[in-house]
Amino acid sequence: MEHKDSIVKKTESAIDDFIDLWKRRKGICIIAIAIIIVPTCFTLFQQYIAIPKIQSQIVKKDQKISLLENRLKETIREKDKAEIKLSPFLAAADRHFSKSPPDERLNLLVEKIDSLIKRVESAAKDIKSKRILSIEAISKIKSRFSLFPPLSFIITSIMGDQESMQLGEQIKRILEEAGQDVKGVNQSLFTQPVFGLRINVYELPPKQIQAAIAPFFNDLGYKRVVGLKKELKPNQIEIIVGSK
Repeated sequence: MEHKDSIVKKTESAIDDFIDLWKRRKGICIIAIAIIIVPTCFTLFQQYIAIPKIQSQIVKKDQKISLLENRLKETIREKDKAEIKLSPFLAAADRHFSKSPPDERLNLLVEKIDSLIKRVESAAKDIKSKRILSIEAISKIKSRFSLFPPLSFIITSIMGDQESMQLGEQIKRILEEAGQDVKGVNQSLFTQPVFGLRINVYELPPKQIQAAIAPFFNDLGYKRVVGLKKELKPNQIEIIVGSK
């Protein structure tokens, strides 16, 4: 009890002394209070505000670093895959352009491939634009013409029309391989435009011959156009190859 009283008395005495000092020297009291409060506030600020904030920033930076590391690994993997895919092209570029600077070889190979692609596309367009008889049609023509004696054919194309001339040449080869007598390919000018195929005969041929000629029209998608021409001989057939 005496010990507690002494603590109380000491506390009361300290408070009395502080009040007395406050009355006499307020400046010193304020300095003393500041010396006690400021470090305490600073410690509390660090413990509950500054340090948690710094820790949070560190965690966020660690997360960003981890994300960047993962992206870097993924980029390296993609780079390795790209190098594997490019390796045949790099080898081809080194082989074909060995005299060129190493950093230009792949570009030169790409340019060459582009040029080849354009040439192939151009050739494909040319093939599509040409009329060509199919293997099936050629087989039918040859087998049907083998059933009767050879006839005499005259093939005429449009003057100045290269595609017409080429189709005429194909028809000539087919008929010659079928054992027919073929003259031409002639080139002629017509007063009226001529398209597709046209057959001129002295008189209408037997159905057997008509059936042999039919694949020329059917395979190219043309209707049969047959005209009578008295200048021809009875065993002659004129095939006019018009424009496409």
